[in-house]
Amino acid sequence: MADRARHRMAQTASVLEYVRDLAGREHAADRLVELLPERAPIYAGRRTDEVDRLRAIVLGAFERLGLPHEAVPFVLEELESGSNAQTVAAAARALRNAGEVPSQAVDLVLRAIDRFAAADDVLEAGDFACAEPTTLLLELLHTLVRLAPHAAGGCREALRSVIDRNGPVFSDEVRAALDFALTALSSKQPAPACCCSQETPSVSRDPVIVASSTLPSEVVLQDQDGDLTTFGSFLVGLPSVVAFFYTRCMVPEKCSLTITKLARLQRKLAAGFLTGRINVVAITYDPAFDLPSRMRAYGRDRGMAFDRQNRLLRAPNGLEPLQRYFDLQVGFGAATVNRHRLELFVLDRMAKIAASFTRMQWDEQEIFSTVQGL
Repeated sequence: MADRARHRMAQTASVLEYVRDLAGREHAADRLVELLPERAPIYAGRRTDEVDRLRAIVLGAFERLGLPHEAVPFVLEELESGSNAQTVAAAARALRNAGEVPSQAVDLVLRAIDRFAAADDVLEAGDFACAEPTTLLLELLHTLVRLAPHAAGGCREALRSVIDRNGPVFSDEVRAALDFALTALSSKQPAPACCCSQETPSVSRDPVIVASSTLPSEVVLQDQDGDLTTFGSFLVGLPSVVAFFYTRCMVPEKCSLTITKLARLQRKLAAGFLTGRINVVAITYDPAFDLPSRMRAYGRDRGMAFDRQNRLLRAPNGLEPLQRYFDLQVGFGAATVNRHRLELFVLDRMAKIAASFTRMQWDEQEIFSTVQGL
């Protein structure tokens, strides 16, 4: 056991050194982008903490190299739903050298500050290509100041609200950085709307890439009650909303929120008299662990209702055909998922993909409007 642990540590150190070396080279941005997808071979079999360290180095390198357009969805995703301090801070650093600042960038930085206000982690030098020790909030605030010229009116008030809600938890150094950020935002001219308003911001998603056009009709699926069906017999005939999740997910803004929002979508469909005309399902990435009883409890606790058209599902014979069909971006460690993106798809009556909503948070009204059109 000790020998295996030492061997694994040596392997991890070697991979980390390779990524650091690559990030230090000129014109490395394109090669680093290739390391961002969750299914990149460099992450296969690794623990989540190892994956996070590798991604933090990659994202942090874009501060020096410039942020390529292809990497923007990964940076925005990290700010919106990331739970690891290293990777979120690295994403914030990457934004400082964006050729074109995404319209929702300031909003996402502000939301990240609010999310981590009571959990500011110290980041040691070298954690994500930083030269000196720092903290997550300091990195986010540094980025907010850098992006201040791109902030819409009202963002200063949004930051003030964050301070009022979380004031007692901030260190003196963070308070000073907050004051500096308020000053930077105060120089903005008033605008009719704030990037931090209740309106849904624009998003930057992965392109729709279907690795296989062959419908996985014969894939066996088992629902939360233990009933068996197949992909084709269940999903062909009605439009469907298909999301992906797993119950062991430790990121609240991903799987738990996905199922909660599917429950809200169910209620919206019922109010629109579409109950029974749309399948609403979620399929687990972790079929060996997520047995029917576990899926039922997970969905029930998040408000999901179950019937013939509304189910949580597992593929007991393996996820691979579904991975190919949906081009699922999910990586696996030795025991379970080590990282995944948000993934929701709208299928037409023939179970073909009509729309995809990946990486960034989706809005229930947007999904409702899409299925209503089908």
